[in-house]
Amino acid sequence: MQNKIAQALNRLLEERGVSATDLAVGAGVSNATVSKLRRADYSGAVSFNVVLKIAKFFNVPLESFAPDDFGGKTYQPFSFQDVALQDGAAIYDQFMARSLNAESIYISNTLPDALKTQAVILAELGDQPFVPAYAEKMRAIRENPDVIKNISGAFFVDESIMLCLLRRQGIYAQLTENDAAEQIEILNALFETAFPRVHGYVIDFRSNNLSTCFVVNQKFGAQFVFGGYLTWESEELGQMVHKKAMSAARKATGITQFISAHR
Repeated sequence: MQNKIAQALNRLLEERGVSATDLAVGAGVSNATVSKLRRADYSGAVSFNVVLKIAKFFNVPLESFAPDDFGGKTYQPFSFQDVALQDGAAIYDQFMARSLNAESIYISNTLPDALKTQAVILAELGDQPFVPAYAEKMRAIRENPDVIKNISGAFFVDESIMLCLLRRQGIYAQLTENDAAEQIEILNALFETAFPRVHGYVIDFRSNNLSTCFVVNQKFGAQFVFGGYLTWESEELGQMVHKKAMSAARKATGITQFISAHR
């Protein structure tokens, strides 16, 4: 795989007339990393994020660097959709529409936005003008029985973030005791009655190599990178992420059990 990356990288540099230094600056990687990649001399495994940055710099599909090395399969090209923070709801709407009557996997370091109270959203996003309307939109989603009765799947929350929320620490330090209690009450109520086909898990992301991702029906996906969203459509890749998530679920703690153990 590393040799194919080196071949593809050297070809692109020559074809585009780009210097190694220009690539390093434009892609946000070090000169040393570019030099090692060009020589197929890369210590340890090739970093997905590094190759992803280079692919975006050249505006080429990720598989251009390793067309045959992802489990013997060639995935459909990735497409980039840059979304500013205040426009993140556009991606959420897109996948909410696809997730109805379809299994979804949501891997996030925080709770899914539709489960958050306004106080929690405010703590995460800051005092920005769009927050109240966005929080109200999320509340409307979770309180709409026609929406939630059709949702199935699983979501994952990072253990360290969940502990900060329960203890009102870190980014959640501004929450009052009542704010935290309201969030916990909503979670407990939803998983007791409203979400019979949704499973919430708490797990340590770092030790289990998880990163933020949203997959619907084992086919459509979005991953937050570079301050925007990388979106893709691939049954093979979707199934791979689904398998990884289900493996992590076997090591995770259910969200209501986690709350009970750490309150």
